[in-house]
Amino acid sequence: FSKSGRAQPRTTREKNRTTLLYLSSAAIATVGASYAAVPLYRVFCQTTGYGGTVAEGHDTEKVESMEKKEERLLTIKFNADTAAQMRWNFRPQQSVVYVHPGETALAFYTARNPTDKPIDGISTYN
Repeated sequence: FSKSGRAQPRTTREKNRTTLLYLSSAAIATVGASYAAVPLYRVFCQTTGYGGTVAEGHDTEKVESMEKKEERLLTIKFNADTAAQMRWNFRPQQSVVYVHPGETALAFYTARNPTDKPIDGISTYN
């Protein structure tokens, strides 16, 4: 007997069976974790806003009454990544904007379609 009071496996067959049970349990736990990973990650992203997931819209009353905080300066960087199959020129007109929290600013992008076919694009942020 061990200190915990359980009998230790004595024969090779008992040891093999114990090992098989542990490995089977680990495999089942791994499969279960892989199935649970996507919904758990989605909940995590919605809760924390990680990965650009927006939890709620802005409270317009708070935005309207927001005061500018002069003690901090934020650097906002813009990029314009496009899918490889979209053959168009898309870029920000300014790559960086400096704003204080509570201050509003506009950012402009330029898009040009060099092909003869119309192209539809959807803008997203992250």
